[in-house]
This record gives sequence, C-alpha cells and structure tokens, in this order.
Amino acid sequence: MYLRDQAPLHPGNVRLTGGWTFADLVEELNNHVFFWPAGRGGPSVYAKRLEAKYAGQGQVAMCFRSENLIRLNRSRFRVCSCNSGAPRCNPHVGKADRGPATLAKPADYPGTPGTVIEAAFRGDVTIGDALEWVSPI
Repeated sequence: MYLRDQAPLHPGNVRLTGGWTFADLVEELNNHVFFWPAGRGGPSVYAKRLEAKYAGQGQVAMCFRSENLIRLNRSRFRVCSCNSGAPRCNPHVGKADRGPATLAKPADYPGTPGTVIEAAFRGDVTIGDALEWVSPI
C-alpha cells in the first residue's frame, strides 16, 4: 500500500517560527501520518478535493473511527488548524506560519475541536479496530 499525496513544498510560502529551518519542517512532516477529520456532513472540503483529484486513478479512500484511532495511538496524536504540508501565501496575511506549534498535542492546541483541519500521528499508526470502510474513488 502506498499513501500519497504531497506536491513539493515551496519555501517562499512559509514563515518559519520557533527557530525552525525549512529542513526541520520537512523532517517533521515526513515523521507523521495525516488524516482529515469528517463530521456529520461527511468528509472535509480538503478530503473531497483530493478525492476529486484522484477519481478514476485506482486510489481508495479509507474511513477510520476517530475515537478508536486516537485510543490506539494516543501518545502520538497531534492536531493542526491548517493543511500543514501545503502552506500558501495569503494576500491578506502573507506567508503561512510553520514551526513547533503547527502540529500540537491536543492539550496544547489553542483552538476548539471544530477548528481542527488535520489530525496527525507521529510515527507509525496502529489501525486495529479503527478501520470502518475502504472504497475506491
């Protein structure tokens, strides 16, 4: 199984914080497995966009029960209020901040659960009973 997708990062879109270098950001991203949360209304806008991008290319979507995935991997669980691996320059706020606080432990996350854009796990992820379904896209 291959997990994908990551287009190359563009250093010019990033304002590094907390003393990080661009190499630190890349290493941190490479050390995590990322998920997009879904709600009662289904997958997030980001997940729907990715699904549309890969429709008909032999990819699959996998749905996991969040509480089971978190229970199995609690010490490695992180949350983020942005798409951490796709920093963009915003004409209103400039470059996207990325640094040590980007992927936060839940206790350190300044937002509410509704503001989480990405859920991530540092290192390997145990799936166990968390997998709900797999479907071609």
